[in-house]
Amino acid sequence: MDVDARDQAVTLAATALLLQRYPAAQFDEYSRVLTAGFLCSPGWPGRGQVGVGHHVPFPDAINGYSFADVAAEEHVFVAAYADLLRADGWTVREVVTTRPKLLVSQLAVLPGRTS
Repeated sequence: MDVDARDQAVTLAATALLLQRYPAAQFDEYSRVLTAGFLCSPGWPGRGQVGVGHHVPFPDAINGYSFADVAAEEHVFVAAYADLLRADGWTVREVVTTRPKLLVSQLAVLPGRTS
């Protein structure tokens, strides 16, 4: 997927805003979630949109997460991310999938703007 400068700028702006209150998800070399947090990724190329989701380590006996715990945490945090983004003037659309996700955009990305 080609990511243009506008897509990158919007993704970085959303990431910077969310980092003011929330940790970003951390992944290992196999793309497994190590620590829970948000992930921002460019949306459809050229549209200045960002996909935002919450990622949690896969449930297992060692980390103590259940599938119900993961689902509940994802819903709570994605809703919190939506509130923060809306309060900062972002357009937020909830995407219907098997997991809660957001598709967010700004009317304009101003140089140097991070929130």
